[in-house]
Amino acid sequence: MVKSIVVLLNLIGLIIFELFYGETVTVKQDVPNTIEINVGDTVQVSIKKGDLSGFAKLQQDMPLGFDIEIIDSKGGTFSFKDNVLKIIWISLPLEEEFKITYLLTAEAPEKEEYKLDGKFSYIEQNEKQSVDFSSTSMKIGNKAALVQENVLSNKEKTKNKEDKNQIKKQNAIEEGSKLVAEGDDFIIYRQISKIDKTKQLKVEILIEKEEINSFGKIEEFIPLGYTATEDNSNEGFFSFKNNVVKILWMAMPFGDRLTASYIIEKNDIVDNDNKISGKFSFLKNEQTFESDLASTDLPSIEFIDTEVNEIAAEIEDSSTEIDQPLVDEMTSNLETEIDDKKLNEDSQDADEVIKESTTVSDNVSVNSEEASAMVIEKELVSAITKIPLPETGISYKVQIAAGHNEIAADYFIKKHGIKEQVSTEFHEGWRKYTIGKFPIYKEARDHRNQIWETDNKISDAFVTAYNQGNRITVQEALMISKQQWFK
Repeated sequence: MVKSIVVLLNLIGLIIFELFYGETVTVKQDVPNTIEINVGDTVQVSIKKGDLSGFAKLQQDMPLGFDIEIIDSKGGTFSFKDNVLKIIWISLPLEEEFKITYLLTAEAPEKEEYKLDGKFSYIEQNEKQSVDFSSTSMKIGNKAALVQENVLSNKEKTKNKEDKNQIKKQNAIEEGSKLVAEGDDFIIYRQISKIDKTKQLKVEILIEKEEINSFGKIEEFIPLGYTATEDNSNEGFFSFKNNVVKILWMAMPFGDRLTASYIIEKNDIVDNDNKISGKFSFLKNEQTFESDLASTDLPSIEFIDTEVNEIAAEIEDSSTEIDQPLVDEMTSNLETEIDDKKLNEDSQDADEVIKESTTVSDNVSVNSEEASAMVIEKELVSAITKIPLPETGISYKVQIAAGHNEIAADYFIKKHGIKEQVSTEFHEGWRKYTIGKFPIYKEARDHRNQIWETDNKISDAFVTAYNQGNRITVQEALMISKQQWFK
């Protein structure tokens, strides 16, 4: 069974890799930073299309006061009318990548700075597709003066970026995170914390990434004697094999900051090198970059489950007659015991909890034994039977929070203005709070975006997926339901 799952995960990874690298059409433009009036400058647009063929169109809206002269359209029909540049191909060139070139002249510009963008449209599998250019800025004026201005501006931007990064580093250190990697486009921190009353550790990865929004991958090398499970992959694809944690994004979520986390648990045999190290890989401007993540020492884990013994000791030390406050306290402690065991709750778990309650109640004196047992049994049955109806099929929800302690029912209304029903689930030692239930991923994605955009927004809300009520990754759900991925 395990072998089959591993093979399936590898197959899914291969499919994702082929989809990412094999079918993507990319368009880049090379525009001069500065243009002098009445002096033509060359603009080049590179189109990487792979095996794509057939009809296509390149279109760019030009600013008023500019003129265009085509240099090389690669067989396309060129036109420039009403300040709109168009190049139309009945059949695209055979090359997998080609470039078109034109001369751009500023004859009577109205402003000193412009942004130039555009769109490449094509037909694939009888459906129209399009790729937008990223905007490129250009200034009008004396080149020598503008170059000097750009140098000064870049220095100021560099200084502001350094100051901003220094503040981020200081805040991360104060929050207990460790800086593990730093590059021109990213800063990465790792934080490892103990999970109360367990033999588990939570490993959190924080990536300050600015403009890295394409393919990305985190690899974490876990010492022997530990197992790892997914906690929050932030729409990434999680796997754990041969003591390597991998979180892969086909397209890294937009925004300057990305967080991901996983849980590790200690076994009997532990490697002497009790550290976690890793690597970060990403794609930018069609180039692959890789950076090592510095190692972080794992804290020692010592856990003895003494909760039930402590309850029994309290009862044993008390007087023969049990008063109501003591019964209430014992019941409360047992409710906590039940909540801790709800992580993988089934009938066997429920039977074990009831047996533990019987063991505790045996310590009560004969005169109060029946009364206290009835109180405890009533609370146990009530807690255990509060189970929602079983879910069927693939579904998606939006997770808005997670924690170890229970949150008041009106917290999300007061704090974030969320008036819809908030559901609680117990998953891998955490209480996780979700809203909504959607059969289609895009609906859940849109609802998540609404949460992001509210006045009291929850910026780290994300989509979760379920199969028959059991949590799985979003990628697995999309594969099973044959639904389409939407950013």
